[in-house]
Amino acid sequence: MYLTLNWQDDEKQVLFDAGEKIPEEIYRFMEEAVDKHESVMIQSVRAQNRACFVIATFIMRRYRWSLLKTLEFLNSRRPDLEMRPSFLAQLQQYEGRLYARGIGPKTKRWNELAESDVPELENDELILRNTYMNSQQGPLVDLSPPPGGLPPKQDLLVWRDLAKDRAQQ
Repeated sequence: MYLTLNWQDDEKQVLFDAGEKIPEEIYRFMEEAVDKHESVMIQSVRAQNRACFVIATFIMRRYRWSLLKTLEFLNSRRPDLEMRPSFLAQLQQYEGRLYARGIGPKTKRWNELAESDVPELENDELILRNTYMNSQQGPLVDLSPPPGGLPPKQDLLVWRDLAKDRAQQ
C-alpha cells in the first residue's frame, strides 16, 4: 500500500491544507501500518525536508510530543537534518492546531512521558526516549590500537620469589 504526496521541495510549498486532510491522511496511513506491525518507508530525494516533515507530523501526534522534542529526536537520528524555514513554520502551526483540538503535546522534555491508556504506546515511547538519551552520551571511546601497534607489555605483577612466570618452575 502506498501514500504518495506530490510536494515540491521549495519554500513556497504548502504542505498542509486548511482542512488538515493531509496530516490526517498521513497519521491514519502510518497508524494503520503500525497497528498491523508493518513497516513504513518514507522517501524523498534528500530526506532533509519532506520526509522529515512527514515523520515529525506522525511523532507529534502519536506520542503527543512538542515540536522541539520531535526535532531533537529527528536530529539525533539524522544529524545533518536541515529543514526549510517554511516547513518548520508549518509544523509550528500544526502544533498549535493540535493544541486547539485537545491533542497537543503532553511532553516537552526528555524526562517526561505522556500518560497513556495504551501500554504498547507507552513502551514505544520509552524505546524512542531511550534511543534519544543513549545518543546523547557523547562520543564513543576509540579502543583500536595506535598506528604501529601496542608497546610491549610490562609485567606489573612480580612474585615474592622474583620469578616472572610461575609455570617455568
